[in-house]
Amino acid sequence: MGSSVGSRNVTHRRYTQSLQGFIVGGMGKRAARSDVRERFGFAVKSRREELELTQEDLADKAGIHRTYLSDVERGTRNLSLLNIERLAVALTISMAKLFEAVEAQ
Repeated sequence: MGSSVGSRNVTHRRYTQSLQGFIVGGMGKRAARSDVRERFGFAVKSRREELELTQEDLADKAGIHRTYLSDVERGTRNLSLLNIERLAVALTISMAKLFEAVEAQ
């Protein structure tokens, strides 16, 4: 049941070589556009600054915690539709306009 030193797993090698181009190509495409969470956070922060609100003010108006809002603006939170709506209302902007700002980036 021993294996010889010179034997190769040809199937494995063919498989991994065929994936290499796909993986490397896909990695370049991801870097072209920032994550939607980051773009959403930037849109929220931009609108908040337009309204001259602090994070604490906006969080209070939206009924969310200030540290949660901070995470949103940094793009580290995956928001629910309920929280997106709360933020849009607090920012006095429609959800559609908020997402237009996200798409514009």
